[in-house]
Amino acid sequence: MAGAKSQILSPLSDGQTAFYVNYHQNPVLAYSVGFATGDGDVMHVTDLQVPVHPEEQDWQLKLGGQANILDGIADGWDISPAISVLIRHREGEAYKLRHIGLDFTGLFGYYWARGFAIGEFGYNKFTKYFSGIRLGASVAQLEINLRLGQHHRTPGNDQTGPSFLTAGVNYRF
Repeated sequence: MAGAKSQILSPLSDGQTAFYVNYHQNPVLAYSVGFATGDGDVMHVTDLQVPVHPEEQDWQLKLGGQANILDGIADGWDISPAISVLIRHREGEAYKLRHIGLDFTGLFGYYWARGFAIGEFGYNKFTKYFSGIRLGASVAQLEINLRLGQHHRTPGNDQTGPSFLTAGVNYRF
């Protein structure tokens, strides 16, 4: 797993909770399960990502938060900085490694009653810079999400790493 960021959901209201399941191509196929809670203008996130193929022993645990800066100020528009601690386990025939790193992401976009469209730009220890777009649509308590993006592995250079795709569903209560 190339340091995948897996959590994609729109901000939660104060006291609201969500469970989610996401499927990733990044470039390894993986899925994640997560739990998020809303606390005022901050969303707390716990996320575990594991590979689809059981012979791969990699996993990643993400613990973080996301703040809504413009929520309630600019009708529908929001800027959200997010920071997470990533604990990552990598295992191969000749090695077993655990890494701890940070992930910083800036989100800017528009949220409406039944969906959202936001852009993202961020940095983490494992993939360096990344950028993408996130789209979501809600029906009652279910939210369907799609995230498309690109890893930019070498700052100051046009060379990019693999693209990523995440699709998921969230249940809010």
